[in-house]
Amino acid sequence: MFFKSKLFMRWLNGYKNYYIQFLLENLFAFSDHLNFMRNVYLAAPLFSDAECDFNSMLRDQLEGISMSVFLPQEHSNDIDSKRDARQESIFSKNLAAIDNADILVAVLDGVDVDSGTAWEIGYAHALGKPVYGLRTDFRTLGIEGVVNLMIERSVVLYTDLGELVERLELER
Repeated sequence: MFFKSKLFMRWLNGYKNYYIQFLLENLFAFSDHLNFMRNVYLAAPLFSDAECDFNSMLRDQLEGISMSVFLPQEHSNDIDSKRDARQESIFSKNLAAIDNADILVAVLDGVDVDSGTAWEIGYAHALGKPVYGLRTDFRTLGIEGVVNLMIERSVVLYTDLGELVERLELER
């Protein structure tokens, strides 16, 4: 009889609420102490010292907000192999890095988007990964848009590095 009484039901509901509240408080307190790093693939042209320097600076910015960055110019540049082996090595490493990435960040500067960067954007987009584009170059395609429309429709486009970093901080 006691287990069907109003007093017991009130006690049970109070206990359940206390238990749920306790679990939620501890779950959120615990999650505040966890440091989840998001994996970022940084797609960008890497054929001049200026491009490589910009890519390194961008990598540093992303690592500064607790992102783990795969930078092809550093992580997959195999210059010691013969041409075919070198190409296969670079392709395989970059493909695996995009597969493992949570986010792709692409540098879209230049008269036209770098062809390798465009492929990396398309691949990440096809995988359903968020793709953020950074274009600090003020040239546009006129009425067509900022960059090629297939690229522009595949990325969340930023023209300011600070705004991109602020947005990516939300991804952490």
